[in-house]
Amino acid sequence: MEVAVEEMAQRGEKINVSRVTALTGVHRKDVDQIYKQGETLDPSMQIGRRVIAQWRRDKRFLDSSGRPKILSLENQGGDFARLVRVVSREFGHAAVLFQLENMGAIERTQQGLKLKIKGYQPDRKSLENYRLMGEDAEDLMMAVLSNVSCEEDSLPNIHVKVQFDNLDKSDIAKVRNWFNLKCFQWHQQTEKFLSKLDLDITPNRKKRGGERVVLGIFTRT
Repeated sequence: MEVAVEEMAQRGEKINVSRVTALTGVHRKDVDQIYKQGETLDPSMQIGRRVIAQWRRDKRFLDSSGRPKILSLENQGGDFARLVRVVSREFGHAAVLFQLENMGAIERTQQGLKLKIKGYQPDRKSLENYRLMGEDAEDLMMAVLSNVSCEEDSLPNIHVKVQFDNLDKSDIAKVRNWFNLKCFQWHQQTEKFLSKLDLDITPNRKKRGGERVVLGIFTRT
């Protein structure tokens, strides 16, 4: 929070609770508490990542080709404000707009707001990368522990790895390009399938929800 406030001050931008909340991911109630009592809390909600994901998956915000629509920006009645309210009512759309513009994730056009990126991409030097690393490491460990303790007749989590250790350095770029293509295709297929089942994106009052599933993909070259 201190770094976020310092950066906004250096740029001469207005500093308020909503902007600090959107930029750091700390809940606005916690931002108030930190300012008043000086407490330190870890980021609890990455609103920018959630808004981008909803924009890319929710059919209400997709065009006829299945691509993210250009959203109107009109006070509380615009499409972008409606998108933010679908994700969370704790954040004002102006604060989320500030964060996404700060990330370089969106572009203002004559028609409205255009999504420029295909997914949430924290800056390479951002501490957010370490938070994501911790989250991914926890998911992997829980998947393995679940396999160890599961019943013999139940379907285990997938835990596989492909490894070759005698490639020529000149072929590494070719391998990276192949990895990127195949992993991105699989990621898109997975998103498309799960978005039909996620109740935030495809509401169904007959279902309760609350279950979390994860498919992680990473490469090391």
